[in-house]
Amino acid sequence: MSYRMIIADDEYMLIQLVKKLGRFDELGIQIIDECHDGEEACQSILKHHPDFVLTDIQMPVYDGLEIVEKVRQVFPDTLFVLISGYRVFEYARSAIQLNVVDYLLKPVNADHLNAVLERLCRLTDEKRQQANDEVVFHSMKDAERQQKCQSFWEMMQDGNPVDPLILQPETLRERFGLVFQHSHFLCAVLDCDLPFRVGMDERTFSEQVRPIADKWLTKHGDYSGYGRKTTYFLILNFASDNARAVQSDLAGFVSDCKELHDVYGEFRIHLAVSEIMEKASSIPSLIRQAQMALWGRFVQPGDQIVRYANVRQLPHHDARELYSDSVLKSLGEGIRYIRQDQTDAAFAGVISFAEKHPYIYPDIYQRIGDAFHKAILQNAAEDRREQLRLEMEKAFRSSRTIAELFRALQGIVRVCLELHRQILQGKDRQPVEKAEHFVRRNYMRNISLELAAEEAGVSPAHLSRIFKERMGEGFNEFLTRIRLEASKKLLSDSRDSIRDIAGAVGYADEKYFSKLFRKEFGIKPTEYRKLYG
Repeated sequence: MSYRMIIADDEYMLIQLVKKLGRFDELGIQIIDECHDGEEACQSILKHHPDFVLTDIQMPVYDGLEIVEKVRQVFPDTLFVLISGYRVFEYARSAIQLNVVDYLLKPVNADHLNAVLERLCRLTDEKRQQANDEVVFHSMKDAERQQKCQSFWEMMQDGNPVDPLILQPETLRERFGLVFQHSHFLCAVLDCDLPFRVGMDERTFSEQVRPIADKWLTKHGDYSGYGRKTTYFLILNFASDNARAVQSDLAGFVSDCKELHDVYGEFRIHLAVSEIMEKASSIPSLIRQAQMALWGRFVQPGDQIVRYANVRQLPHHDARELYSDSVLKSLGEGIRYIRQDQTDAAFAGVISFAEKHPYIYPDIYQRIGDAFHKAILQNAAEDRREQLRLEMEKAFRSSRTIAELFRALQGIVRVCLELHRQILQGKDRQPVEKAEHFVRRNYMRNISLELAAEEAGVSPAHLSRIFKERMGEGFNEFLTRIRLEASKKLLSDSRDSIRDIAGAVGYADEKYFSKLFRKEFGIKPTEYRKLYG
């Protein structure tokens, strides 16, 4: 342990004597300042906030007791020891009333001084432990409250029906720590792309929003808030007479959230608001309304506050064929097997529909979005899923229309497929290079795809596929080309017979060699020799 201490005395020699007699290094005490009058001592203590102070009682400007009184107004836990050459009972009694640790007399005795210093260290340790215990206790209680609240919100969003008995006021209080004292409820969802723009984590985002919510949403009732990723969910509980005021409070809440622009720069923000219902049992319905209103911002792109009351008036449209089992299967296969034509076809149908029907009830788009989101993540490489999730969430928050959103998702999938293709090509490069080198070294022998695959350490079927993808021609086509190119050099540079040249490049049958040569170059080997030999 280490401790910070200030000594205050108008006698310079006394300070030096205390420093000489005390076992400061042994006890881990650092003397951070020496003061010679009461005013200087007060300023230094308030500035440095030491663990304890040794101060003379009789000092210029402020005496020792006045120093204690002034400091205790700001730092009530600072420990003091008073030093005096006067055996005055009133001073001692005043010191006791001020909860001073001890009272040293001049001349200072080394044993007494060190006993006091040890006591100061022990009291400081106890104080620190108590403070730490309190922090841990409050942290545990806060974590417990947050965990209860989180479990409630997770239950609300898992898509399963909620038992009405769970939504009774007593159960909400006991099981989730939620206290709703009023008759009316409203749900809202604050959503923005701020975390994506500045690299803010979801906890920091919640910490930025919570004090603004505390300021505005406690004026006319109670609220419960829960931050998840880039979204802040709210349940507002209020009396019927305050319904209009609560709507005004929500506008103030959004306005103050927008002022974060001053700190973080421009970002997009939307507040989706449900209707008002009575009874806590309506909360699941209200949350669904708020989430639907959030999708409604795509059909009301100019509104920062989107109300479900406006969205529900939009015409409904059934387009389940856009996310049918066959469409989702094709999308998944396109991602797994790197078939961009299949993924593009899935997106093309949605984009075309969205361009024709931009102002409809957004339920169908939410269903399509959820289905596509799930299919993409399930079929993408596992090490890419988290990044894909973040990119799709960013697209949801940065897009202005449904068509723009699905074009962005299509672009994300295209990039994913290209990265996957490059990774596979990188993995396949070495086997293909080994097979290519094997052919160039051994083309004159009776070699085959199977022998090359064995050399490359892969199966013949795999080598056949990746060889054609990387080289642009099949293995046998490549082998034939290398052999015939070699034969051209022999025909022009040597006087060997056609049979010998055929054998030298790996063909035991002279007629078969001549047939291949003529097919490749348009003339017989003998004619080639006449022209170039």
